[in-house]
Amino acid sequence: MESHLQHSQQGCGQIVCELPTNSKKPAFSILRSSYPLKFLTPKTHSPFLAIVYILSYGGGMVSGDTININIEIHQNVNLMLLTQGSTKIYKKKIRHETTNRHETKNEFDNNNNNNNNNNNNNNNNNNSNNNNNNK
Repeated sequence: MESHLQHSQQGCGQIVCELPTNSKKPAFSILRSSYPLKFLTPKTHSPFLAIVYILSYGGGMVSGDTININIEIHQNVNLMLLTQGSTKIYKKKIRHETTNRHETKNEFDNNNNNNNNNNNNNNNNNNSNNNNNNK
């Protein structure tokens, strides 16, 4: 059987599932994929069912990603196609300008001292409130 999957194409896959001669259990005669696409075929408890999980590396797709899967299912074959539970499609994000703030050592020390003083004042207020409640 001739493959329609070109090895140079990304995100392409081909699945051909058929019944081998003198068998009731479906089998994959072709199962190919190229990055970022991946197929997993777990064993099934049913002798009449074939399963393929369609996965993508990284857990999702971003703007511009495409996949193309050619699937051929022969007569009397049961094939279940599933995806990973966390497949996500991420929108293209608009780039925003960011600004960086640099502090000198003195500014950093002053900010930390102010934060410590505020925390001490809050603790003192809480202790005063607790003492008043206990009276």
